Amino acid sequence: MGLNPNQEKIIQQLVAQERLLSKLYIIFAEQFQDYAAFWTKLSKEEENHAKLIEKLRQAEQKGLVFFDESKINIYSLTTFIDGLEKAVQRAEKAEFTLLSAFACAVDYESALIEKSVFTHFVPANAKVKNTLKILQSETLEHLENIKNMQKDKYTGPERRKHVRLIYPPPRRPMLKIGNYEMEVIDISERGIKLLNYKRHKIDQQIRGSVVLLSGTSIDVVGKIIWQFRNELGLFIKHIPRSIIEEEAYTILREKGTIM
Repeated sequence: MGLNPNQEKIIQQLVAQERLLSKLYIIFAEQFQDYAAFWTKLSKEEENHAKLIEKLRQAEQKGLVFFDESKINIYSLTTFIDGLEKAVQRAEKAEFTLLSAFACAVDYESALIEKSVFTHFVPANAKVKNTLKILQSETLEHLENIKNMQKDKYTGPERRKHVRLIYPPPRRPMLKIGNYEMEVIDISERGIKLLNYKRHKIDQQIRGSVVLLSGTSIDVVGKIIWQFRNELGLFIKHIPRSIIEEEAYTILREKGTIM
């Protein structure tokens, strides 16, 4: 037994949509740090869903599950993924507020449930049946948890608490942690996003230093609150706003925007 090219494409799309959701949620974790644990948990579970779907694909080849794609609309699935990719792009540009991030997540999780994509796998044994049960129940749980968070937890103003300063790639400062160095992608009063391009293994608790473009050297003490591939987010002790403003001024001056 094996998958035909059409089935292969559909399963690849199912994996892609789970990984895009995972990426979207990890960006939300970095941007809305008061809710970092919530978004990080969702992100990890979406990544796990992608891995489970890949395992279902392998199980189908062994005859342990049958994949019925007859009622799946490939065009609709492609459109769904295109929308997710655009949402990720918007999130990377910090175009979401906390309220709109919740609303976006509700829309996509609801769509997954309405499409009932996991019901197209027909299990042949109890182990596969349990995998499908996990996928379905966790998607339902995601939707319920996001709605509850949206309804009960969000009571503040619809804006970010701290301004986030994004560095242009050629001019990123380096955070030094012992013998390691990592690029600073962006910085705010309470958070730093890092590029761990060498994939160093580091402790959850971070203590290091960074020399900013302005020439100011600051000590960094914080905790890793999320990781996605070679990027990670730190929740740090407060950096004075004056330092962030001075850094923004330096970047603008280098660009020739101000004299």
